[in-house]
Amino acid sequence: YAIDLTAGGTDLSAVDPHVKTDGTPADVVDTLRTLSTLAATVIENAAPLQRGFHPMGAADPSGFAAMACDEILVHTYDAAEGLGLDLKPPKHLPRLVLNRLFPWVAEDEDPWRALLWANGRIAIEGRERLAAWAWHCAPLELWDGTIATRPQ
Repeated sequence: YAIDLTAGGTDLSAVDPHVKTDGTPADVVDTLRTLSTLAATVIENAAPLQRGFHPMGAADPSGFAAMACDEILVHTYDAAEGLGLDLKPPKHLPRLVLNRLFPWVAEDEDPWRALLWANGRIAIEGRERLAAWAWHCAPLELWDGTIATRPQ
């Protein structure tokens, strides 16, 4: 996300950062910490109106911050599930992510379960698990009140 925000509206598809599969868990944690610090530094120093490329919409710094938090929360959930662990982040963090990326999710829903549902991870009361989902990562003032769908 640091690369995407810095590149502006350009899709730098030639850049493909990835994690080596032969690294230790400690290597992965160190890499995540370093890349998170890089993203946070770029986001904090970006102009408020700066936009960067993302397939789901031209995101502003707050969109990239929320997407990074969403990725960390949801993929940590995935890893915890695989290990038989129960991840329960503080309620304020998933609520902040929901408010920024999924503004159509009701405020009265449990934020952690709602975030997992919005990312297609679980079913919740009265709603099936989503097969496809999308973020609203463009600035919130551009949200038209509809539920975001994946770009074609």
